[in-house]
Amino acid sequence: MLKDDIEEGELNRPEMNAKLLCTLETAMHRAMQEKQYSAVASNAKVLMKLIGLD
Repeated sequence: MLKDDIEEGELNRPEMNAKLLCTLETAMHRAMQEKQYSAVASNAKVLMKLIGLD
């Protein structure tokens, strides 16, 4: 349902990408502080896909 809403709506892709990047970086930073390295790796994979480095 969410995917359909995004695809059909007026999505500002650059803005959405910027928000996602910021959220992922914040999550990675917090996970590193808490020594949750598997969460860091998972977020890094998503980040790499988002920016096209997969």
